Amino acid sequence: SSGINAEYGTDVLTLTETHRPGTGVVVLENGSLFINSGRVDGIRRQGVGVVLSRRVKNSLISYSPVSERVMWFRLHSRQVNVSVVVAYAPTEDAEDAVKSDFYNQVAGVMDELPR
Repeated sequence: SSGINAEYGTDVLTLTETHRPGTGVVVLENGSLFINSGRVDGIRRQGVGVVLSRRVKNSLISYSPVSERVMWFRLHSRQVNVSVVVAYAPTEDAEDAVKSDFYNQVAGVMDELPR
């Protein structure tokens, strides 16, 4: 088979620095599902996302594009549902407000995820 499974040997691939503005869901040519969480101002910087293979894309329960640095998604499995947070932290030399916003977003997501 081609695509994400053959190239990376995985069914779930999380991404940072996608450089795609806005949020969206796209079915790729190989049948995989790409979910993007990017900047709302149209600038092509930062961005996080996930690619789910054809095999697992129907296991997607929900997802939330929080910001250009944080998103989460939830997958159903036979034993237990799995929540995954995709986070792209600012560098140490970023402004304190940017770092604070990021860590507050991550903390908010962690508080709200189903247990």
